[in-house]
Amino acid sequence: MTVLNQSAHAINAAGISDSMQAIGSNVDRDRTGVSPLIERFDGTIGIVMQIADAGALMEEYRVRLGASATWGCELPYIYDAWDAIASEMWARLGQEPLQQIVIRAIESA
Repeated sequence: MTVLNQSAHAINAAGISDSMQAIGSNVDRDRTGVSPLIERFDGTIGIVMQIADAGALMEEYRVRLGASATWGCELPYIYDAWDAIASEMWARLGQEPLQQIVIRAIESA
């Protein structure tokens, strides 16, 4: 049985969060629907929990490819994956299951 790297969860969540911050700084929050999204997930802590879960899903996806699978080799470069996940979450969070969002983003990065 392969053990998930708990540190990777946190690192991935930080990378996704950073990418989401960059995207969010370029949009009008009310016009893009962020306010209703925050309400749907019970405040900003709910959004943070979704980002943390996305970080865990990234690590689970990596492990499914094999314990030695690495970002930038068998997987896309990690910064590309973080950016793709952040973009997909920004566009689809609350409309589709998070796992579907993360997988599609990684596979398109």
